[in-house]
Amino acid sequence: MAPSASRPASQLRFIQHKQEAFWFYRFISILYDQVLNPCQYTVAMREDALEAADLSDRSMVVVDVSGGTGFTTVGIVKRVDAKNVTVLDQSPHQLVKAM
Repeated sequence: MAPSASRPASQLRFIQHKQEAFWFYRFISILYDQVLNPCQYTVAMREDALEAADLSDRSMVVVDVSGGTGFTTVGIVKRVDAKNVTVLDQSPHQLVKAM
């Protein structure tokens, strides 16, 4: 991948590629919902976001893309039948937490 015009090539990115992401999320997923998520995405914020999504029909089919540990998915299945919800994430460790 070519370096960004706004970032020098010598400056490392937070997550450079999938292998680094794998290890990052392998360890971050352990405490993600207890430590990191409450600092940036609260239950109240999740509820407000899902209210705006208008998930008013329990038979809707929903895909939670980049679902991570399933924090938002928990709110979704309160509104939509769980059998109609699919969670996707690039990190298998995050998805294990979502189960």
